[in-house]
Amino acid sequence: MRRALRRLWYALRQRQSDADLAEEMAVHREMAERELAQRGAAPPDARLGAERLFGSAALARDRSRDVWIPPALQDITRDVRFAVRLLTKDRGFTFAAVMTLALGIGAAGTIFTIFDGMFLKGLPVDRPDRIVAVRALDRQGRPLQLSPAAFDDWRTATESFRGLAAYAGATAIIADEGRPPERVAASYISATAFTLLGERPLLGRVFTADDDRRGAPPVVILGEGVWQDRYGGDPRIIGRPVTVNDEPVTVIGVMPARFRFPMIDKAWLPLAMAPQVRDRRRDARTLAVVGRLADGITIPQARAELDAIATRLAREYPDTDAGLHAAVEPYTGGFSGFDNPWSDALLAAGFLLLIGCANVASLLLARAAGRGRDLAIRTALGATRWRVLRQLVVESTLLSTVAGCVGLALTWAGVRLWIVSMPVANWPYWFRWDFDARVLAFLTIVSAATAVLAGVAPAAHLSGAGTAALMKSDSRSGTTGRRARRWTSGLIACELALTIVLLAGAGLMVRTTIKLLQIDSLVDTSHVLMANVHLPEARYSTPEQRTRFVETFAEHLDGVPAIRSTTVANVWPFYNAPLRALAVTGRPDVSGGPGPVVSYVTIGPEYFETLGVHLLLGRGFSSTDGTTGHFAAIVNQRFVQMFFGGQSPIGAGIRLTDINAAQADTPRLTIVGVVPTIRQHYAQDLDPVVYVPYRQDPTAVPVVMVRTSADPNAAAPAIRESLRDLDSSLVLFNIMPLEQVLAGTGFANRVFLTFFNVFAGFALLLSAIGLYAATRHTVTQRRHEIGVRMALGAEPRQVVWLFTRRMLVVLALGGMAGLAGALAGTRLMRGFLVETSPSDPATLVSITLLLALVAIVATVMPARRALRVDPAVVLRCE
Repeated sequence: MRRALRRLWYALRQRQSDADLAEEMAVHREMAERELAQRGAAPPDARLGAERLFGSAALARDRSRDVWIPPALQDITRDVRFAVRLLTKDRGFTFAAVMTLALGIGAAGTIFTIFDGMFLKGLPVDRPDRIVAVRALDRQGRPLQLSPAAFDDWRTATESFRGLAAYAGATAIIADEGRPPERVAASYISATAFTLLGERPLLGRVFTADDDRRGAPPVVILGEGVWQDRYGGDPRIIGRPVTVNDEPVTVIGVMPARFRFPMIDKAWLPLAMAPQVRDRRRDARTLAVVGRLADGITIPQARAELDAIATRLAREYPDTDAGLHAAVEPYTGGFSGFDNPWSDALLAAGFLLLIGCANVASLLLARAAGRGRDLAIRTALGATRWRVLRQLVVESTLLSTVAGCVGLALTWAGVRLWIVSMPVANWPYWFRWDFDARVLAFLTIVSAATAVLAGVAPAAHLSGAGTAALMKSDSRSGTTGRRARRWTSGLIACELALTIVLLAGAGLMVRTTIKLLQIDSLVDTSHVLMANVHLPEARYSTPEQRTRFVETFAEHLDGVPAIRSTTVANVWPFYNAPLRALAVTGRPDVSGGPGPVVSYVTIGPEYFETLGVHLLLGRGFSSTDGTTGHFAAIVNQRFVQMFFGGQSPIGAGIRLTDINAAQADTPRLTIVGVVPTIRQHYAQDLDPVVYVPYRQDPTAVPVVMVRTSADPNAAAPAIRESLRDLDSSLVLFNIMPLEQVLAGTGFANRVFLTFFNVFAGFALLLSAIGLYAATRHTVTQRRHEIGVRMALGAEPRQVVWLFTRRMLVVLALGGMAGLAGALAGTRLMRGFLVETSPSDPATLVSITLLLALVAIVATVMPARRALRVDPAVVLRCE
């Protein structure tokens, strides 16, 4: 350790140490010279004798320096200094190479930071990698929640978990004397959840087993935000009674602001209070489950154990549990496969980085070929092959290091731009986009990889050439030039192939965006205002009570002068609708399991009129539809195309089954109308939708929609006043114009469209630059040949064709490889393409023609420089 510190100290003060050594050596030479003079030697002889006694001063300095600094480190230091001088001298090349690599590193770093913040960091709890989501899968692989009975069976039988906890979503209306009611996001949750997650309350305590049982005194835990905003941070809140959903409860704890499990919650109630747990049927699957793995247990092991438990339960309960399997995945990382568009964006950024590396490698290759004689002279003077290659590796490493620093800045800017461009929304509380050790490690690894990828081509090129070949590399007869051209052609072909893949992805996103704009334009979103109303179960427990309230509220709103029409639904347009398994009456089920899935929307009168949508076929709902014996449905065009082959479905019968309650009795619905396809899901292909009257299933929190004659936001006070007249204890929340909802649901498509277009644009630019630089270098290398050809009478088009011919071959090879890669790669994007095939011929043809046009222009422009060669000047120089 002491020796290492001494070497470090010497390295830091090397100049001073060298000066001290030279001074000491000079003193010893003078002493030797005086001693020889005292023995009678003449002054010149004494001086020469002292020099012979001590030997070479330079050799002595080198040997002394070797003691303090290892020779290998000295060699690398000299290589770094030499590389710095070369790169500083050739500023144009250095700037182009650094920015090319920095763009790729910045793009990859930005996407990775976003991806990491969403899916890899995990929950902000102790050992987040051990927290997993647990659910069931049906025969088709569709995720299902667990019934309370199944959850009890899984929890008691498993040994792979330190604990399992269940939760169910809730809307909590908090009310107490002297304050207006307030709606907050909440959950019913198992008493073990807080201990399982390793979270402690800021005040009070968490739930105990006694709190989470039937008949226990009702209690609630509040989030710090509610505690501060509603109660001013009063510590006396513990033990105080409040009213939640018209039921008196006691506040027993306050959780810190960082805890909002499972998504954005600000209040928690014991699971025993949830209406979902009252139904003990095994097919009433209403609970989500989270678990902490036991020490030493992996996710595959836990999944295998739960699968065995599910198989046993399927034998015991064949009517409800047959065909079910277990799914165990990281709580926040269940979307990291290629069905996740962020994975595809990360892959696209990687392609851009590879294109940048290939571009810089071709530049370094051309630069190394131009330095052939210099490298050959160094080799002839005794430099080993490793020494020459090391110099090139040091140059590429230095370039990648500087590019990594610039890429870090670009990553920071990209992440900041992503954060400020996000719409105002309640994002899951675990989303955290910050620069931590994982992000810095990723950027370091990527920078190191670029050094290897960019430097391997020049190194491999030089390793196959001898000294004689290097000496001839600048001449017209050299073989090294041909070898360098082959390497360059291969690199450019790879660039073109990767560029086609990125262009195909960008083209498909453009087609999807255009299709979405066309579809969404069918809905007149102007002058439409939406809001949710929570109906407490204590006072609106029956379907009749909920239906009566909704109809009465709509009548009140219709009397407001500024409101032209009013309707209700169970879900917002363009947003995630609940799913139902479909069975068409009269068609046998050959799958042996649940039928295909459709979106399920319950609507009130004037729903389509409020959205500005007209029926294509049949009729709308009448006043009797939705009552006993008159169960009706309206479907969209997508439904008709998928299940009726485009033929009229009017009069056909269908049944819809909740996939989380497969054994529930469902009535036969008669299709009475067809409407245009309205997107009812977020960032995915168009779905078949079935609309039923709201009175037929008034269980969901109603969404009130009104069309106004002026600014929709101006109608909000009138809606609140009408609600207050009906029931002053109810709360109106999520008030926003439909245009804002549409913009929010299109955010994901806009993001991926932007990313893919930017990546594809940079890839196209880099490929064009690579072709241009390669052709220009070839023209420069073959100036003598061009002069001879022109002196012998070659026409200009023949000279241009001499260079474009080789590049057309490269373009053909890269194009074929790129199209094959695009056909395979774009299939990963199938999940978020709308009405667009991954192998869309129009897209593939258009992007191929675009790349061919750019490539030809980038090749012809420098090739025409050959026409300016003066044969007399060239031949005179030779």
